[in-house]
Amino acid sequence: MWINFSLRITALKEILTFIEGNLAYHPFLNTVIGMTYDFLPFMILPIYTTISRLDGSLLEAARDLGAGEMQAFLRVTLPLSVPGIISGVSMVFLPAMTNYVVLDMLYNSTYIMGSLIGSYFSAYNWHGGSMIALVLLAIICLFTLLGGGQEDENARGGSLL
Repeated sequence: MWINFSLRITALKEILTFIEGNLAYHPFLNTVIGMTYDFLPFMILPIYTTISRLDGSLLEAARDLGAGEMQAFLRVTLPLSVPGIISGVSMVFLPAMTNYVVLDMLYNSTYIMGSLIGSYFSAYNWHGGSMIALVLLAIICLFTLLGGGQEDENARGGSLL
């Protein structure tokens, strides 16, 4: 996580080339591997922080009431970890949508909005690039509004205890 981004992606490209020659030129697989490698820590940390703050007696109470491991997870842990999931999604969404370095280094393509916006601007289609940027801004604002309301609700609920 502390190594330069371009160095990590270059190393990942070499690893993919070393594993299998044809794997290095598969655009969808490279996108998934590269984006996961890049943004997984930023998704795990908020979820881990939220789950580590959960009260263990809630899971114990669910098991005492007859819930199995999966049912206790689905009915207790997962709903209580929603703020961490929302925080992780909001931390990962904007960089993932605008990060075209992974795609340019692993495979030249325009699969995500950042690369698509860049291709419009490089072709001097300012109106098209600006419109796609506005759509991205609207999506980000929508996620921020939805995520902010959930976090405020949890903050109010947590202050009552």
